[in-house]
Amino acid sequence: MVLGAPAYYGRFGFVRASEHGLTSAYGDGPEFQVAELQPGALEQIRGKVSFATEFLQADGHLP
Repeated sequence: MVLGAPAYYGRFGFVRASEHGLTSAYGDGPEFQVAELQPGALEQIRGKVSFATEFLQADGHLP
């Protein structure tokens, strides 16, 4: 999972996480992306992804 430019990360196989039923504190915009390391690895995974507290604090999502 990454938060970044779709044009850049798409070259490495990343797609919108929302295509796999995933969201995050950052929503489900095109910047939130995932890449399967094994084919089918994301087929049974759905829901909201939680980031480490330090990541959220650094970005102002937590005090």
